[in-house]
Amino acid sequence: MKYANIFTLSAALFVFTLDHIASELPFKFGKIKDEVVKAKAIAAFPNADAVVLYDYGTVDFDYTQTKGFTIILERTCRIKILKNSGYDWAQERILLYDDDEIEEKVIGLKGNTYNYENGKVVKTKLGKEHIFREDQTDTWQTLSFTLPQVKEGSVIEFTYRKSTNYFSYIDPWYFQRSIPVQHSEYIFKAPEFFNYMPVEQGYVELDVREPITESDKITFTEKERDGMTRSKTNYSTQSIDFMTNGTRYVARNVPGLKEEPKAPELKSFQTHVAYQLSTVRYPGSPIEKVLSDWEKINKELMENPNFGGECKPRSFYKEALSEIKANNTETADQIAAIHQHVRNKTSWNGVNAYFASNGIRKTYINGEGNSADINLLLVSMLKSAGYESNPVILSTRSNGMVNPSFPIMRNYNYVVAEVIVGNNSILLDATDPNLPAGLLPKRVLNNRGRRISMKGSDWVLLRPYLGENQVIYVNSKLDANGTISGKWQSKYSGYSTWKIKAEKGESGEDLFIKDRIGEMENGEVENYSLTPYDDKYEYAESFDFQAEGYATVAPNVIYLNPFAVEHDFKNPFKDNERLLPVDLIVPKSQTQNVTIQIPEGYVVDEIPEQVNVQLPNEDGQFKYTIRSFGGMIQLQSVIEINRTFYSSTEYSMLKEFFDLIFQKTSEEIVLKRKS
Repeated sequence: MKYANIFTLSAALFVFTLDHIASELPFKFGKIKDEVVKAKAIAAFPNADAVVLYDYGTVDFDYTQTKGFTIILERTCRIKILKNSGYDWAQERILLYDDDEIEEKVIGLKGNTYNYENGKVVKTKLGKEHIFREDQTDTWQTLSFTLPQVKEGSVIEFTYRKSTNYFSYIDPWYFQRSIPVQHSEYIFKAPEFFNYMPVEQGYVELDVREPITESDKITFTEKERDGMTRSKTNYSTQSIDFMTNGTRYVARNVPGLKEEPKAPELKSFQTHVAYQLSTVRYPGSPIEKVLSDWEKINKELMENPNFGGECKPRSFYKEALSEIKANNTETADQIAAIHQHVRNKTSWNGVNAYFASNGIRKTYINGEGNSADINLLLVSMLKSAGYESNPVILSTRSNGMVNPSFPIMRNYNYVVAEVIVGNNSILLDATDPNLPAGLLPKRVLNNRGRRISMKGSDWVLLRPYLGENQVIYVNSKLDANGTISGKWQSKYSGYSTWKIKAEKGESGEDLFIKDRIGEMENGEVENYSLTPYDDKYEYAESFDFQAEGYATVAPNVIYLNPFAVEHDFKNPFKDNERLLPVDLIVPKSQTQNVTIQIPEGYVVDEIPEQVNVQLPNEDGQFKYTIRSFGGMIQLQSVIEINRTFYSSTEYSMLKEFFDLIFQKTSEEIVLKRKS
């Protein structure tokens, strides 16, 4: 949203002045004390890889006659690098938006690296060769820079001003990072004409949150021609007094919010504040409601040629679509075939977007496009085939969770296709070559998306249609030297099919086959096959294997783990406490059925105890049964996790459940030589 001259003054020439009160930095940019550079650690955070010493940001409104109001974010940051693992903090990325109405740019970027060398502080400046620009989409650009000469003990600093004429939403200021922050300060101020609502999130309580009220003034000169002859110009100076309102925030000694296994994107939980524009009231004018709503956004998107315009049926795929419909008469088969056609015809270039860049026609012909190019093409083809199909916008997992209370388009970065069959909504994504119709990539399973259609807009839950399922049968024989051999058969369905196909494609067949027997040394695989089974969601795997030294052989005793191939479930939960929720993304189910023929002359001396444990509300189950008979050992392990999201208060229960699984699946069987 752009605001030009908000004051209605005939033939006026503005000379603009505002009396702003700036925050004093506790350090002078470009100057540093020797002891800061020489320091080997920060007392408050002795184990940190790096520490943000100071991070200062101010948001002010500037005004010119030609451009109207412009928002200026000024940021100055200083970071101490303490370990090699902290080098990434010498890199910074700034996202900039640019289209026909909105323009964002960075002004006055400067940076320095300080090192202590040969008894003195050496400063290295950020040069043009350290600054890079990259187009992400047609409208988004990344400006990135890397501070030079960074090593253990370096102090880096940078400062810049970012200008924007996008008023609806002020990007978040993060008081918390994944490394500790010694001091973070943010001042937001806006003229009284703009009413902004703060949106705060995070776990950390701020040290300072104080209101700011300042008196500001615009002084302008009005130029008028003489009414009769228009040969004389008269000037009159006037001023408008108004108030600037805002808030000063300070957070001190903020611990780093570290990444935790199986957690949502970190920035969704880091303490931050953003601002959403609610209303605008010009002098002498009524209040204008600015806060967007989904009805308005829905209309704008459907009328946009790069979104709604690309969802319409087209003729360039008419021949292919006719063939698909002729070869597939059932609804489910037609939808799957259209999805497969788009998936095979196009290749995703890795760019997330909800606006088409190349356009669906060019993407179809050339075979490459961003996520919107591909999935809007899918919507178009489904519509053309006679199905009710809609685009669904969302925020990917890496982009963070969206707040459903605030319809802010800058927080969304992706689109998938929806097809409605009867009362069922089926979500489709054609960017992943290994995923069949009905399964969304895990990277987009982020709680909910928003349906955009001619009928209106509504929320759509991004729930996995299937889980990650695997059933394993192992029939094996152990000899007295500790060598195990046998046959492995497995059936994969849902996301397990996607996982194994992706792993095979990434590793190459030879390395992939070798990895099938996990960490067993001297292992060999023969007669390997991986083929579709029954339907598009299932694959069958089969191979013969042998591994020397699998069991530990001692005089008269053999110790072995009964799981012939490395257990697929890893225990990600090592810490006793946790701050972030657990998000397993998709349900999981694994059943292992193992039969082992023991060496002749041995008997079973010890076997693990059987267990059967369930999580509350049937959220999960672990069942372990084992028996020995007639020189054979037979066991079954069943692991089911039905609920995928757990709060941090449920973590201890979940950790106990996982601990039991990995304790039991690590226990050994003891064989003893007959006396």
